[in-house]
Amino acid sequence: MHNLTSVQGQFFILVKFLIKRVISSRVSGLKTYVGKNLLFYMLDETPAKDWNPDNLLALVQQSLDILVAMMESSDSEDVCMRHFFLRDARVFLKRDHDSKSRIVAAVRQSADNLLSDLKPFTESLPKFSVNVILLSFLSYYILSVELLECSDFSFTKHVSTMNTATELCLSIRSEAPVGSRSGRLTQLLLDVERQIPDTAQVGKAYIRAAALFKMGQLVTPELEGDPAGASLAIFGVRG
Repeated sequence: MHNLTSVQGQFFILVKFLIKRVISSRVSGLKTYVGKNLLFYMLDETPAKDWNPDNLLALVQQSLDILVAMMESSDSEDVCMRHFFLRDARVFLKRDHDSKSRIVAAVRQSADNLLSDLKPFTESLPKFSVNVILLSFLSYYILSVELLECSDFSFTKHVSTMNTATELCLSIRSEAPVGSRSGRLTQLLLDVERQIPDTAQVGKAYIRAAALFKMGQLVTPELEGDPAGASLAIFGVRG
């Protein structure tokens, strides 16, 4: 479980949420342990290249289809699925569960309506605006400290760079829609990046990350190896 990729971890969280909060609110019978078994079946059957953010919902839907198929493959009213680790064993439904046909129907309902069923989950997540404000504060602080430690960076250059960084961070924190200001944000980011020396790469990466997110550019696979992309990932901001 500790070696899961970020997408595999997200998959597991979503499947557990659907079983515990959505399907179980409609019918009684599924144990949360079912989610762990589904995870390992999916890890066993899904090529590594398919574990990417674009496929996340399709993978969740596929796992629910597997669950339906396993429930329907057994004539026993109490059997839910085959145990992943003990293939001769079975995972059973809860005691006093609803009819298996009702449980199957509830799982199918979630598989067919993933976006609406996952809406309560997405609404419970912290709002991105909080993340970007925290990131802009942190980036400003790190940049200031790094510039002070640059022995060959003059006081005049320090003041000029921090003035531009201040304007950029204030623009990032603004509640105003970004559409009409994206050009200004881009220019400010380019200006401050040109002024930051190579010895202040961490602050540069963080301030770039905050600006990119404010402009709606989330972390993409191309940014995964980039310091700015790593900064966004730390704050839970991903594409």
